[in-house]
Amino acid sequence: MSFELYHIDIKGRTSGSLKVKCPKCSDNRTNKSDKSLSVNIEKKVWHCHYCGWSGSLNERKEDIKYELPVWKNETNLPDAVLKYFEGRRISAETLLKMNITAQVEYMPQIEKKVSVICFNYFFGGKLVNVKYRDAAKNFKLHKGAELILYNLDSVIAAEDVWISEGEMDALSLIEAGIYNVVSVPNGANENTQYLDRYMELFDSVKRIHLCVDNDTKGRELRETLADRFGKERCDYVIFQGYKDANEYLIAEGKIKLREAAYNFTEFPLLGVFTIKDIQDDIYDLYQNGLPQGVDTGMNGFDKLLKFHKGYLTTITGIPGHGKSDFLDHILIKLNTRHGWKGAFYSPENRPTQLHFSKLARKITMRPWYGEHRMNESELQSAMFFLDG
Repeated sequence: MSFELYHIDIKGRTSGSLKVKCPKCSDNRTNKSDKSLSVNIEKKVWHCHYCGWSGSLNERKEDIKYELPVWKNETNLPDAVLKYFEGRRISAETLLKMNITAQVEYMPQIEKKVSVICFNYFFGGKLVNVKYRDAAKNFKLHKGAELILYNLDSVIAAEDVWISEGEMDALSLIEAGIYNVVSVPNGANENTQYLDRYMELFDSVKRIHLCVDNDTKGRELRETLADRFGKERCDYVIFQGYKDANEYLIAEGKIKLREAAYNFTEFPLLGVFTIKDIQDDIYDLYQNGLPQGVDTGMNGFDKLLKFHKGYLTTITGIPGHGKSDFLDHILIKLNTRHGWKGAFYSPENRPTQLHFSKLARKITMRPWYGEHRMNESELQSAMFFLDG
């Protein structure tokens, strides 16, 4: 993490203390040049004496230590790679700008080393991750590296940001002259934890344009991203007649792609729909039926009920027969099996540490008291799990 992530300009200093303009309040003040933010570089902390904004770059104990790939800066691409991208209408200039490289890499899907294209994920000018792609469209990410958005540096100081579903679509938009574009690292996946550490980067972004694939999974990703960022500042782009930005670029060219990328569709008002708003969902229902929902791992129970986001489930029963305890169990299962997050309002489980003890028993499968009680390491693991 760096001060630049919070738009704090430390003037290239690497030590000492200094006062700089506060990025939170200086633009709204009469004296815009007042240096009210005190920064201690060694301690990695800051405090604004005007608006009170404080913060720290110090890593929390639970932060994961990620492996950093080695940047080799070998951008002389083989003719076969250049020809491949030429077929996708991505120019050598764009490949050089985005530090696309090629190398030989072991691919687990085919259990051997082959030539691959490397999509290099930078942040703050440092290589953070690499996605490797072989000729058979097998992918893998660099082992142990942090999962982040592709081209994340382009978000800093941007007022508008486009988000695509893949690196090739991001390159297509860059080819069309749209440079403040990022791509999700793991395709149409509901797990967006890679956003957690970098959400503050988007605080100054006014509009977020979602350019994901126009298929069922892509529309699910669109909704997931819109929920994360807030639909009030999101819209989406549909490349009419084409699945994604790269298909559009190949067929229509970069000028028309740029025009299409600026043709935004607003999310409908909550609870107000027209047929046009839901026509894709209507076809999904016609072709695929209702979504199956996710299971809990309780075989007998799963045959009767599965869960899907956006629905209300009510549990009723005789007082004192374990409704709340059963609900806790379900929520823990949905989190561990599918990464679903939630919040508890449980006034009968006060004090709160009592409720934690019940949840911890379900996570560790160990009792709170007695001879076989959970040890401190298991206790800390349960605390970290529930705090994540």
